[in-house]
Amino acid sequence: TDTIDTLDFDYFAQTTRAALAVLTELAQPVRAGVPATPTGFRGRSLVFYSLFNKAKRAELSWDAVAGAVGYNVYRSGRSHLDYARVNAAPVASTSYTDGYLRTDAFYYYIVRAVGSGGGESNPSREFEVIPEPASVTAAGPARFSLLLNGGRP
Repeated sequence: TDTIDTLDFDYFAQTTRAALAVLTELAQPVRAGVPATPTGFRGRSLVFYSLFNKAKRAELSWDAVAGAVGYNVYRSGRSHLDYARVNAAPVASTSYTDGYLRTDAFYYYIVRAVGSGGGESNPSREFEVIPEPASVTAAGPARFSLLLNGGRP
């Protein structure tokens, strides 16, 4: 039932502008005065066990970016959503350790380079820290099996 005289061209113009704005943001353009996106983002997670507790930490690193005065590290519990910065001030080095993480949770990290004017680069690729397997979490680490079994192998 749409005809030329029933179409709302102002509405179409507004939705087209909004769609282009979203596409532009998703394309992650490089803006003048902002450093390049960090590359080589990698990491590992480590779990430390004591007799009564365990703790996890994520050790992250990336390649240096020319023109960056520091880096901001972001973490989320959901992939590609709701990132929050974990460092109070830009990190001067190309590595960061995030400690005291829950061993039963997923964590997702990205890093952004910070320019001299405070502008941030586009985000790096995401690094995922997975939870400990349920069998390890429930039974404890293998090295404590003698303690849990009364000292018998």
